[in-house]
Amino acid sequence: MSAPEFSPVTVDLHFHTDASPDGRTTEQYVDRFLERGTLDIIAITDHDIIENALRLKERHPLNIIAGVEVTTADGELVGLGVTSPIEKHMPAVETAQAIHAQGGKVMFQHPFHKNGLSGRVAREVHEEAGIDVVEVNNGRDVFKCWYGFWARFFASEFDLPMVSNGDTHGPPGVGRSHTSIGRMPDVNDMDDVVDALRNNQIGRSNRFAGIMALRQPSLARSEKARAA
Repeated sequence: MSAPEFSPVTVDLHFHTDASPDGRTTEQYVDRFLERGTLDIIAITDHDIIENALRLKERHPLNIIAGVEVTTADGELVGLGVTSPIEKHMPAVETAQAIHAQGGKVMFQHPFHKNGLSGRVAREVHEEAGIDVVEVNNGRDVFKCWYGFWARFFASEFDLPMVSNGDTHGPPGVGRSHTSIGRMPDVNDMDDVVDALRNNQIGRSNRFAGIMALRQPSLARSEKARAA
């Protein structure tokens, strides 16, 4: 008798819906691709808003992590497993502390470039509040070589789990960049999620999500400006 076929669990912890000013992915589209198994776990991380994440979490309690990409005074920072909004424009250290106060985890996403934290601030955040996960590949990043190198260096220095995420802003590219793990964690227990990323990770997809994925934020802003 042959062994049962093993299917890795696919995870994307950086995903925007149309609740973000630069997002185009509707809740209904998220429903469809979760039902199809395109991804097994996603964290909804809209910019400074959590309502869509909480609604989708209610519909998919075993597959959705409610999160938020917070605009801090020092750059953006992601809170995973949060239950209420995080105040904008606080220092990054205070933002990380507020995330942890809700039982959430802090993800250092697109480090050192775009709207991410600088190396100096990231060290302060980790030393004073704690970073839990580091994004070392972003599916929308064309120049991922240098970014990924420094992100991996930072994560290795502090022995932090590394992830690949889509930073998805619209349907194109969904699932192309993700992290594969060997077991299904309890998405309602963020300690278990981080443990699975650390100890059961199989690999990180380093695929570029494509030109159309890059265009999604600008398309979303244009569409919403015309509709206003």
